[in-house]
Amino acid sequence: NIAKTAAGGRDDIAKIVSEVYEKIGPDGYVSVSDSQMAETIINVYSGVRWEEGFSGYEESSLTLEKPLILLLNKVIDDVRIVFPVLEYARNNHRALLIIARELKDDVKRALAYVKTNGGINVVGVNAPGHGEVRDLNMKYFGIMFNAKVYDEITLTAEPVSPNGCGWVGKAVIRTKENLLQDIPNAN
Repeated sequence: NIAKTAAGGRDDIAKIVSEVYEKIGPDGYVSVSDSQMAETIINVYSGVRWEEGFSGYEESSLTLEKPLILLLNKVIDDVRIVFPVLEYARNNHRALLIIARELKDDVKRALAYVKTNGGINVVGVNAPGHGEVRDLNMKYFGIMFNAKVYDEITLTAEPVSPNGCGWVGKAVIRTKENLLQDIPNAN
């Protein structure tokens, strides 16, 4: 019944959704979208995927191996806020993925400059969702990645720190989507 409801009452789509749920298990997520094609295409991703890519980089795709994850549930308009973690990433030869409520264009340009000239494999992306959904996603990310979620309140009490970062095994960041794999607390 859940699959039929998710499929808008269409039995053919409900059958496909049901088959996908069998593959991914009860903790998985299914997204159905319309297409002009006659065939049905099923994409199954292992990890976390969302359609919010990056901009400001020459590459159309970046892969980060075992990156640190910095979660900032606030608008970031000054790159200096992340300096302690950038410094740690550089000194320890670690990639860094910054997931923020919103990264202003100046910050994106600064991170692209640091990536190109500073020897740090770093990329920043906007968090998925809007409003309360985004806040819940950030809390969920904090649990999954073993990371602290910095927000306006926590940042007034303490600056960002490498100790507040989490990690994943692999992050594939593209212009229109992000995929994080090998997550420590995915179950």
